[in-house]
Amino acid sequence: MVVLNVSKIKQLMTAQRISNEEISKRCGVGKAMVSYIINGKKQPSLNVTKSLADCFNLNVDDIILDVGESNGSA
Repeated sequence: MVVLNVSKIKQLMTAQRISNEEISKRCGVGKAMVSYIINGKKQPSLNVTKSLADCFNLNVDDIILDVGESNGSA
């Protein structure tokens, strides 16, 4: 399973002084959705993840976590 690295996004936002509203404008996503994503309540679609990466001039791989797949078998 792949999930957004919210901590990294928050660090980037702080370092670059980018607000949720600016992310919303750049990504074409509503402010509420950006808030849900930043607070870890929702996972963004692949298109939004790509837009987030583009906002920070990064690759998608730079802002996601591979949490592995666990199916209970060893």
